[in-house]
Amino acid sequence: MATYLGGFIDRAALTASNLSSKVGYFADGYGDMEKVEECRRFVAQGTKSIPPIEELVEDEEWAANFDGSSDSIHKRYHFKSPIIEFVGEEEQCKTGWVEIVSPKTGNEKGVVVLTAMTGDAGFSYRRDKLAIPLAKAGYVSLLPISPFMGKRKPENQFKTRCATVSDYVLHSFGSTFEGTKLVEWARKTYPGKPIGVSGVSVGGTFSIMSGMFDIGDLAIIAYIPGNSASAILNFPFDATKIGSKKKLRETLAQNTLNIFAETVDEVTKNNERRVVAKVINARQDVICPLRDVPSIKEAIENINGNVSVELKTIPGGHIQSIGKAEKLLVPEIIEALEMLGTE
Repeated sequence: MATYLGGFIDRAALTASNLSSKVGYFADGYGDMEKVEECRRFVAQGTKSIPPIEELVEDEEWAANFDGSSDSIHKRYHFKSPIIEFVGEEEQCKTGWVEIVSPKTGNEKGVVVLTAMTGDAGFSYRRDKLAIPLAKAGYVSLLPISPFMGKRKPENQFKTRCATVSDYVLHSFGSTFEGTKLVEWARKTYPGKPIGVSGVSVGGTFSIMSGMFDIGDLAIIAYIPGNSASAILNFPFDATKIGSKKKLRETLAQNTLNIFAETVDEVTKNNERRVVAKVINARQDVICPLRDVPSIKEAIENINGNVSVELKTIPGGHIQSIGKAEKLLVPEIIEALEMLGTE
């Protein structure tokens, strides 16, 4: 009964979103698709073509006013995006933000970058459901704000709904590139500790892409991910500016995990790297359905190095699973980091 209820809740949530939407995605049409192609060329050159995140600048005023958990240390930083040419024209778009949640006891066991899901414009969900429980278990979490979201939203964008198709695709690539560079920063800042990347929904998809773009040992824990940007078609968009849904689907289908894996294959050669991957999908998920799992697994297995992939199916739907992330995802992150840390 609960299993079938999950699919019903997903459909009800999507219907409510469509009925209540004042402004859909892509209100300004396709946008600058040449910029997307330029960004894709960066993918083909590999992570070394993108500069590292040199410095995180602490927002001390925020830390002084934050009333957080007694079990963890919370700090917020901003940094210059290493891909400023692809994350929006306005100044606020070019500044990356990351919250770091650490155990109060010190002696960190490992680090995970928690990429954001669709519509996540802040830190609170990932902080409360994932980062604080992980800190209690001894792990550090990095919570980045994705390009085009929250503090980084362009002025003409309605809330978290990207104004153009190109903005949405660049949001995906930007989340991937910045996620990879935060992984590199964590590896340098916490030497000898196992490093992972994880996310919920499309955040899980971004975590896989970041893992593909990276070239070091890594744990990837993707929770209810999809295989492509086409999952956004479940949500309302402005058909008057886009044309046929078929054309939009074909455009977004150029950004699957499998295509990304093929693109980065030659430039991420590192047969010595170890990748521990876990993919958790929900049985009645309507938004990121189970039929995506074989192609997701294939894409991860194409990562160079010593790669292990564990698949797990949980009962329920997408929305239910988001609410259960603390119970179901946190133990998987810990287990994956422990596996990576064991030679």
